[in-house]
Amino acid sequence: MKAPKVIEDNDDIRAYEPDMTGLVVLALISDQAECCGCLISRQLTGSTAEIQYILDPAYKDRKDTVALGKMAADYVLGSTSKLMGTVPTPDKELLRYFQRVGFTREGVNRKSFMRNGVLLDQYYVGKSRE
Repeated sequence: MKAPKVIEDNDDIRAYEPDMTGLVVLALISDQAECCGCLISRQLTGSTAEIQYILDPAYKDRKDTVALGKMAADYVLGSTSKLMGTVPTPDKELLRYFQRVGFTREGVNRKSFMRNGVLLDQYYVGKSRE
């Protein structure tokens, strides 16, 4: 019997059909009209939204990109009470970005992200409306 193909979590999204209902996508555009990345969010419950940043690596550590990420998160927080995201544990730069934007590390989701055939842990990060 042939083993099923393992789909990596970074594989082409055409390999599966994600639920795009209610998705909010905000572009992070600098004062110089450069696209630094985007924020993607969707409401999970009445009080919690899931959030993810996709950043151009060249902009990850720039102060303006952090400010843009904070503004985008605060915009989404205007319509919900809590934002939560996940960061694969090897992605220390992305975790640092979330923390600079105002998220705190809240826990670990064990063996929940496939990369190069290996299941990795992910950090849960969260930010609540103040």
